[in-house]
Amino acid sequence: MHLAFKMGFSLPFFVEPSMNESSDESGGFHVDQRVHIAGAPRRIGTGRYVGVVEGHEGMWVGVDWDGYDDGKHDGSVAGVRYFDARTPRSG
Repeated sequence: MHLAFKMGFSLPFFVEPSMNESSDESGGFHVDQRVHIAGAPRRIGTGRYVGVVEGHEGMWVGVDWDGYDDGKHDGSVAGVRYFDARTPRSG
């Protein structure tokens, strides 16, 4: 199952678990799970947040990307911190 999330919460992407996971209301995602972008299996990261994001609908996955500049934020959105990314642009 794919779960929508937004890099920097402004551009839509889809992530999927790197390994088979059981499906539940979180789409089978959990914190510390390895994930990759659907269609780009070399773009790999670790799920650091699964849940709602203030001001946005649905369930979200916050990913700390392995590439230091692959993301667009540090784990916070509109002043609310959801996780601590390794670098200012890996989330």
